[in-house]
Amino acid sequence: LRDYMRSESERSFDEAQIRRARMKSLGLAYLSPQNKSLAQSFRYMRTKPTIIAFKTPSMEDCEFAKTTKS
Repeated sequence: LRDYMRSESERSFDEAQIRRARMKSLGLAYLSPQNKSLAQSFRYMRTKPTIIAFKTPSMEDCEFAKTTKS
């Protein structure tokens, strides 16, 4: 599948060379370990699943349950 997506000329490129060129194009900002982890956390925040919060039982409900048990 990967081969079908690429053009004839692109197949002749060296993978490592392409990777190095991509890193250079990102600039020096991502070379520092701190910035790299920051970039990864932003990437995670962008793709993380939505958190669905449900209503928690209120204190009144808890008290009501206690009185019905005794």
